[in-house]
Amino acid sequence: MDTAVILLLMVIGLLTILEICRCCKKRRYEFKLFVQIGYQNRSVQICVKTFKLHPENYQFSALKYVESLHVIGCLLPHLKINWPTLQIY
Repeated sequence: MDTAVILLLMVIGLLTILEICRCCKKRRYEFKLFVQIGYQNRSVQICVKTFKLHPENYQFSALKYVESLHVIGCLLPHLKINWPTLQIY
């Protein structure tokens, strides 16, 4: 019985280590796009989207600033950003 428990714990530990290594490989090329929004001398960074490839594979451009911001919801609020000139290639 003791041998079976020890083997089971070793298998669980090995699977945990392999899962951690696999997650690190997946996230190696991920990056997040942040928008910095401010008013007067206060600002905050907001995570907009997570991209799966290396940043060199994307091109960002915008001709104007954000037009409007709306917070939707009370318990689980979402920020709706209206930015029609933003283009991501």
